Amino acid sequence: RRFGKHGITALVLGNKDNTVNSSDLPLTYTGVSGRFTYDYQKKYVAEFSFGYNGSNRYPEGTRLLFTPSAGLAWNISEESFMKRYSWINSLKLYGSVGKTGWDNAGYFVYHQYYYDGSGYTIGTSASGNTSMNELVLANPDIDYEKATKMNFGLETSVLNNKLSVKAEYFSMKFYEA
Repeated sequence: RRFGKHGITALVLGNKDNTVNSSDLPLTYTGVSGRFTYDYQKKYVAEFSFGYNGSNRYPEGTRLLFTPSAGLAWNISEESFMKRYSWINSLKLYGSVGKTGWDNAGYFVYHQYYYDGSGYTIGTSASGNTSMNELVLANPDIDYEKATKMNFGLETSVLNNKLSVKAEYFSMKFYEA
């Protein structure tokens, strides 16, 4: 919506997905995400977005992850001093920074699992000894893979939009917390 010289957009989404496959444990994803954008005269733009998502792939206490991000942009070509450069169709400077999380821990790796096989003897049965093997060693401290991402750029279009140039700097740093 526009209110005179001010523009506002907002969006909020929610999701829940529960997958059950045969005798496997269910896999559940839940979350909410949103975005809020404000602009003044379409020249100056600020945006905030977030995700608050979770998965039962992780132990209690670490299932949910909040991932915020923010960005700013300046549409320089909308400034009055740029009108004399008619050959420049658009010129924008922008930047953003945000946190991300990747959910690929594996299938309930915080639980220790065993299966029948020729491993450790744990007792006897009518037919003899019963043995079990460990699957993957459990990791009770498993957590999302997290990163901080930054992106800064300049884009322009000139000569009746016949030539466009975009230059960006992108950085991604992984972290634990």
